Amino acid sequence: MHHSDALLLDGQTLLNLEILKNTMDDSEKGTLWELVNQCSTGYGQRQLKKWLCHPLKSIELITLRAASIAVWEQDKHMDLAGNRYLHSLFIRN
Repeated sequence: MHHSDALLLDGQTLLNLEILKNTMDDSEKGTLWELVNQCSTGYGQRQLKKWLCHPLKSIELITLRAASIAVWEQDKHMDLAGNRYLHSLFIRN
């Protein structure tokens, strides 16, 4: 992604839109970040924050990103199902 592909939101805009922190008590409660953050790694959280603070302008890039996330989500669920299956083979009640 190039800088020209994304909007640059300044700190005041991020605060007004309550992207990362709310305006009531400066916490994450009720923010977009709290709503969408399901990342399990620090890298994932940093990447998501970058995406939220620099939203894409191009519908093509937005669609590509959404499709990539959907594929990852599908793989994640298949991995979880596979882990449950393997667990059931080796752990008997």
